[in-house]
Amino acid sequence: MRYAVLDWDNTLRKGYTLFSWTDFLCKSGLISFDIKVREADLSRQYLLGQISHDEYARSACEDYALALKDKSEKEIENAANDYWEYDKLQLFGFTHDLFCLLHQNDIKPIIISGAPKCIIEKYKKHFFLHEILAVEPEYIRNKYTGKIKCNYGYNKENTMLQLKAKLGESPILAFGDSSSDVPLFKSARHSFCIYDKVPLQLAEGTIAISQNSDGIMLNKLISKLLSSDLF
Repeated sequence: MRYAVLDWDNTLRKGYTLFSWTDFLCKSGLISFDIKVREADLSRQYLLGQISHDEYARSACEDYALALKDKSEKEIENAANDYWEYDKLQLFGFTHDLFCLLHQNDIKPIIISGAPKCIIEKYKKHFFLHEILAVEPEYIRNKYTGKIKCNYGYNKENTMLQLKAKLGESPILAFGDSSSDVPLFKSARHSFCIYDKVPLQLAEGTIAISQNSDGIMLNKLISKLLSSDLF
């Protein structure tokens, strides 16, 4: 099976899904605004270099799970349906074109992200997503426990080892934006680092792509790689 591994936040959409999702939940009265104070503090520590991107991803999701404690799973799912209309507006201009190209070339997209799975799942049919490895808070008998069931937003090296063992091969393409995505870059034949203002060279051979890139331009580049002798 030919497949691509893709981060989600700041790779395919602007900003962190988790933070805009918790904004929505707070404004809807479903969780306390206390979480926004904790998120702001984590962001400050990350920007100052006091914590790594992995630590940032882990702690933010733990706070999210705790904020959902005792909430109904059905209630949060209904909120996710409403929130999705806003989230679709945050996708980068090239995102739709990229997934169409992958589908046309029979390359299965696998998302590896610290974004909430309940949101990314809304895109599964639209983007032909093969698998979504993201953040899932634990719930038992329709109630959230306050704990994390799984979080694929950090320690992606281990995730890639498990994925390659399961599928029996490495990914053809990888897309990411941060140091947490280096294991994705190193595993793939060709990798793309999405950047905002300054191109990042996080792994040797990685191609830097602006968030503002045109979908047609990006797809031409990828198509050229797919038709080369390297494949």
